[in-house]
Amino acid sequence: MARFRPSLHIALAICSTLLLSTTACTASRETPSHAERRIAADWILMVADVGDAYAAAPRNLQPAFPHWKSLPAQWRVEGHLVGNDRPPLHDASKAPIPTMHGVLARTDDAHGNAAYAVLLRGTVGTDEWEIDAFFPHRAGPWPDSGKVPGGFLDLYESLAFVPRTGDAQPTRAAEALRNHIGEAPVTVVGHSAGAVLGTYLTLDLVHDATTNRVAGRFFASARPGDAAFAAAYARAVTDHRAYDNVRDLVPHLPPDLGPDGFKPLANITPLDPTRLRVHLRDTPGCNHHAVSYAALLDFARMPLAAWQARLADSQQPRDCLVPVPPHRTLLP
Repeated sequence: MARFRPSLHIALAICSTLLLSTTACTASRETPSHAERRIAADWILMVADVGDAYAAAPRNLQPAFPHWKSLPAQWRVEGHLVGNDRPPLHDASKAPIPTMHGVLARTDDAHGNAAYAVLLRGTVGTDEWEIDAFFPHRAGPWPDSGKVPGGFLDLYESLAFVPRTGDAQPTRAAEALRNHIGEAPVTVVGHSAGAVLGTYLTLDLVHDATTNRVAGRFFASARPGDAAFAAAYARAVTDHRAYDNVRDLVPHLPPDLGPDGFKPLANITPLDPTRLRVHLRDTPGCNHHAVSYAALLDFARMPLAAWQARLADSQQPRDCLVPVPPHRTLLP
């Protein structure tokens, strides 16, 4: 994810008092195990790779990730999700801006059984922040799903699946992915705006009722809908978990303004840098970045210098993560 712009710093600072005083994080039903947290860190680091690829080459709609083959699961890319980044308040007659938003990857177990992951990046650039900020309600297209933010749903409905070899599929993204995946299990992973897109995608996949075992893993998610949407999602997608840094402002957006306001999903695991003893610099960008979330989930996986190098790879300040201050004691 690209660096936060100063204007975004100001906007978030202005609204933070209202947001944090009128909202609260919904507690998870159970605490994830260390193994689950390590897997979650694996997921969010792959999503960070997707965001980095877009930031480095925004017009490359089909980036490759050859280093994923060296991961324990030996993931290989089978396609990409491409959407329209035209901001909603701009002239509708302007040509769409095709942009890569996600990657479909596959792994196979020792018996040749496939499993898939859809990895959806977060927001990059001012046009995408404008899409994220387009809050007017739209009716959700799923049964009893309430209302959702219009900008996110517009972007989701523009997504198309592009196989690694071949043209974009003419059907909606969920249907094209289902046709490609078949009955194999799929985990949809998203960060920030990508988490909202992933929430809608998992809902579509479970309602298609042919994909086997749909799971959602979301990080730093903006609010995907109102209370009716959150309830419908909890009923439909039983295997989901969202992770929120307690200092991150984005999970409090769009704001909850009364009974018809937007709400978080039900199953959230809060990540507190102080309790986790991860010395994360308290700025909007550092608190929200995908690599910061990975560090909060599994800081022990690599030395501090390696974390700082990974931040630099994402064009983020190395000092988002710094050494933990020594524990002070009154004893001599």
